[in-house]
Amino acid sequence: MGAQVTVWSAWSATTLPPTDYETNSIGLERTVEIPELSSTTIIMVDANAENTIVVVLGTNNQLRLADTTARTIVTDYYVLLT
Repeated sequence: MGAQVTVWSAWSATTLPPTDYETNSIGLERTVEIPELSSTTIIMVDANAENTIVVVLGTNNQLRLADTTARTIVTDYYVLLT
């Protein structure tokens, strides 16, 4: 991918992280498992390579910046996509 990529996310206990992340060397060490339902994200890319990302909140809504680990993750990276 040209850059170090790490996902900061929550996974539902009933949903496993996509295997393409590990295949493409995307770090999953900052992910957590939460027993609630998982969220859904849809990434749409048009013919001009413009994208739209739609997120329906679920487990990721449980992540809070009040958590020390979360604050560390956010401040450790040069680019943070939300």
